[in-house]
Amino acid sequence: MFSHESAASLLGLPVFGHPRAIHIFDGRRSRSVTYGDVTVHTSADERTNCSIAGIRVSAIEDVVIDLARVLPPAFGLAVADAAARSFGLDTPRLLDLAAAQQTTFGARRALWALSRATPLAESPAESVSRAVIEWCGFPAPALQTEHGVDGRIYRSDFCWPERKIIGEVDGWMKYSDTDAAAAAEAVRAEKRREDALRRHGWHVARWDYAGALRVEALRGALLSAGLQPVRRSEGAALVSVGRNTRSM
Repeated sequence: MFSHESAASLLGLPVFGHPRAIHIFDGRRSRSVTYGDVTVHTSADERTNCSIAGIRVSAIEDVVIDLARVLPPAFGLAVADAAARSFGLDTPRLLDLAAAQQTTFGARRALWALSRATPLAESPAESVSRAVIEWCGFPAPALQTEHGVDGRIYRSDFCWPERKIIGEVDGWMKYSDTDAAAAAEAVRAEKRREDALRRHGWHVARWDYAGALRVEALRGALLSAGLQPVRRSEGAALVSVGRNTRSM
């Protein structure tokens, strides 16, 4: 059955870059092996499977745990968040399943990602940003906070209410050039929204997915908005952001 990134792609979970291998799981084998661009995995831990359009894939819980063990932590968090959001996976259950497995490979990495999984992160960009925010030493934000302004309700990706700071990850799909009128209206709506928030004392920091991967764009945006770190940054973790040797 398909596993790891191959199963994630079939399940609609995020895949980062173009995976270098097609991943298969075969519990009958005594060891894992690679044939060309196909990697066949095995494990002492039993696996279950599900079917998508007649294609057998690892169970969603196994896919999330497997990827949390091997992906860069920020990407593992994005997979876990997506599974919590789209499949309703429960974080304590994932942690229990991971702890019960015999393999210890990537255990600390998996624990970090799985313990932070939340359905409130609405995109991989938000998940990666959450990791970068933590590793930069900033205080933990509230997610998907609603703000009542001028009779309207606006929702923010990240919010630090006590500091009146909002963080926003730009998703460029809403500014698509396939419909110029819709893109222009999206820009105007964003401007009206941001102006309204600022009139009510909010400082707004903006960055995009690439800015989160580069770290400094995200950090600079939050510093410019007035948010200050409350602990030392984690340099080694920040270096791992966006460096995925499993993909091209």
